[in-house]
Parts: sequence; C-alpha cells; structure tokens
Amino acid sequence: ARIRAALEIGRRFREVEVRASRRKISAPADIVEAYRDRLRDLKHEVFKVLLLDGRNRIIEDWEIVQGTTNGAYPVLREILNEASRRFASGLVAMHNHPSGDPSPSREDREFTARLNEAAELLGLKLLDHVIFGDQPPYFSFTEQDLL
Repeated sequence: ARIRAALEIGRRFREVEVRASRRKISAPADIVEAYRDRLRDLKHEVFKVLLLDGRNRIIEDWEIVQGTTNGAYPVLREILNEASRRFASGLVAMHNHPSGDPSPSREDREFTARLNEAAELLGLKLLDHVIFGDQPPYFSFTEQDLL
C-alpha cells in the first residue's frame, strides 16, 4: 500500500509539473516521457487528450474517460467541443492497454481516423495518438505514418 501511495504521489507530481511548465510537444518522445509512467501500469483503460496551443504547448491535460480492462470509449463530439471551447490549435490522443500490448485494435484505428478527419474539418491538427503498454512500451500513430 505504501509503494502504491508513493507511485500515485509521483504521478500526481508529474501531472502538476507538466501543466505548470506548459510543456511543448515536438515529437512522440515528449508524450512518452511525460505520460508513460502514469498510464502504463493501470488495470483499466484511461483515455486522455492533450489540448495544444499554436506552438504545441499544453493548454490542458484532459482525462476523457476511464474504461474497463478491455476498453475505453471516448466521444468525438466531447473532444472537439472541449478543444473548440479552449481555443486549441492541436491535440494529442493517448490511452493505455492494460494487457501490456500497445498494438492498436481495429477500433483504435477507426477512432483515430474519425478523430483526425473531424479535427481537420474544425481546423485542428491531430498530432498523434499514442497507446501505452509494456512491450514495446508504446505505439505512436505518427511514428508508424498512420496519421
């Protein structure tokens, strides 16, 4: 219990640190460095979105939904509404796979394609969708040229 509490305190500290620094997202490695430790060991899926300004600095780190061990189901309308409300220029989607395998499912691929298309219609740029796991530690749609 003490170890879990210490890990949770560390995760929360990094979350505050990321927001306070308005970290710039230049590459998938920036996302992995900032969020991997917080998402990889969870026993249920968590879907987060980073809303970015015109210089790719984080405006908001937003946890959209906590799912089950098998899935999390974010709603496109909610993501795009919040991005518009916050005057975001870009966004990054991310979630974890509790199984440890970060390979995207068919649903992950379809969701990413729909999010990218809808974001473009609103003048937003989807920079990446990162899925965290254990081996390999993550999957980036941008690194795999799927965006």
